[in-house]
Order: sequence, then C-alpha cells, then structure tokens
Amino acid sequence: MKVRMCRPSAPWLAVALLLRAGVLAAEPSRAELERADTLFAEGKAAMRNGIYDVACARFAESDQLDPAPGTLRNLAECEEKRGQLLAARRHLRDAIARRPKADILKLCSDQLEALERRIPGLTVRLPENVVQGSTVTLDGVSISDLGERIPVDPGKHILTLDAPGRASSKETVEVKEGDTARVYLVLGAPEAKQEDGPRRNGQTTGASSQLMAGYVAVGAGVAVGAAAVYFAYQQKSHWDAARASSSASVKETENDKGSQAGTYALVLGVTSGLAVATGLALVLTSPDGSNAARLKSPRIAVAIDGSGGRATIGGTW
Repeated sequence: MKVRMCRPSAPWLAVALLLRAGVLAAEPSRAELERADTLFAEGKAAMRNGIYDVACARFAESDQLDPAPGTLRNLAECEEKRGQLLAARRHLRDAIARRPKADILKLCSDQLEALERRIPGLTVRLPENVVQGSTVTLDGVSISDLGERIPVDPGKHILTLDAPGRASSKETVEVKEGDTARVYLVLGAPEAKQEDGPRRNGQTTGASSQLMAGYVAVGAGVAVGAAAVYFAYQQKSHWDAARASSSASVKETENDKGSQAGTYALVLGVTSGLAVATGLALVLTSPDGSNAARLKSPRIAVAIDGSGGRATIGGTW
C-alpha cells in the first residue's frame, strides 16, 4: 500500500516563508544583544551611584534593543527613585504582560502591589455655577474624569479651569505619596467685553488730546495777554508824552503812536481772552473722569467796540 504525501501549495509555502522571515527579522542581532547587555550593566552601575536619570535612560535603551521583563523591572525601580511612580507602574504592568519566569513575575507583582499603595491622587470638583463648554487641565493635559480619583505623581500640580466668558483660574496643589487631595475649583473673574476696550481707549486718547489742546490754548492766551499789556503800556506812555509836549508836531506823532499801540493792545487783548476762554472750555469739557466737575453746554462770546474788547465764557456745571 502506498502512502500519498501531500505537498503544500505554492501560496501557502510563500506565506510560511514570509512569517519565518518576519520572526527572524524581529530577533535582535548579536551586536544588539551585546549592546543591550552593556547598557543594562551601565544602568545598574548608575543606579548604585544614585545617578538615576542616566540609569533610567540606559535601561530604556537596553529594553528597546532586547526587550526583557527584568530590564523593565529595573527601569521601574529607577523611576520610583525619581518620583515617577506612574511611569514605574506602567512598566511593571508591561513586564508582567510579557509573561516572565516565575521568579521575575513574583518580583514584579510584589513591586507593583507596594507601588500602588504609594501613588497619590487628586479629586477635582467644579463649582455649581460652571457653564457648559468649560474645560479643566491638569499640568496642561485635559481631564474629563472629574469627581473621581485621578492618580498623579507626588509633588506639585497645576489645575486650570477655563470657562466661556471668564478668565482662567489656576489652582496649585501639592500631594505626598499615598495621599488623596480634594481640589475645589472656582471660576475666574468675568472678562470685559471686547467691544468695550477700543471704545475706552478712544475715549482716553480723545480726553488726553482735548486736555492738552486746552492747556496749550490757555498758555498761548496768557502769552498774548502779556503782549497786550505791553502795548497798552506803550499807548499810555505815548499819550502822556503828547500831553506833556508843547510842540504840535510832537503831539501829533505821539498821539499816532499811542493810537497804534492801543490798536495792538486791543487786538492782542481780545485774542488773549479768546484763547484763554477756549482753553478753559476744552479743559472743563474734557471727558476725563478725573475732573470733579465738567462744563456742559459751553458758550464763548467775543465783543469789540469803541471802548475796547472783551471775551466771556459761560455754561452750566
């Protein structure tokens, strides 16, 4: 009786060869294994010397080259020394998931059980008047499981509450190993409406410009007034000289000079009064809120007649 042998078909043979090639490709090379062993030894030495940042980096690189549960357990132990309890817990769980030998499995399980009791946590509560669309971040990472215990590393943490129409409110909390802190967040101050800002700025700028123009007008009016006083004095001096002189030609000349000086004094005096009145009106009607009283409905009047000129300002306060 002949036994008939079944040969695999070409497609299945190709699949089998590809799978075997993939397995072989996933295995580290001899050089990678040697490098992983060297890194592991360097990590153990650094941890003995208390250089935990270097030790953790060496263990992590070694595990990338040659994944091993024992390497992850050492990495977790190193992270515990640095206070990175959450990372240590994650790596211990990964080590257990790799189904290590019984002795390594027990070490990882015992280490994980002790670590779970040390991990602190936060319980976050929102205010009752929180609005829809509010978000909470823990150390810059958004969280949603509010009201439940959130595992964190020991140390300081920053909670931020952002609510529509409100300024961000921050709360800094420090937790120790094994503790659970309860944090009650509060809403920030209401934000000013965006359209109010430009209007206030425009009012402030306009008020400052009006005040400055008023002060300049008053200053100019005072200067012109001083010139008017000077010409008025010149008018009196020429007229006095005309009265004191017995010469007809001198009288005529002095009277002409006095009249001309009087005209200058009149024009400058009116201009001075008008400038001062305008400046005062600008100052008193400025929208600057620092003024105790502001002039409303100002009235400025200038009158010139044969006896002189005058400027008046009026209104209500």
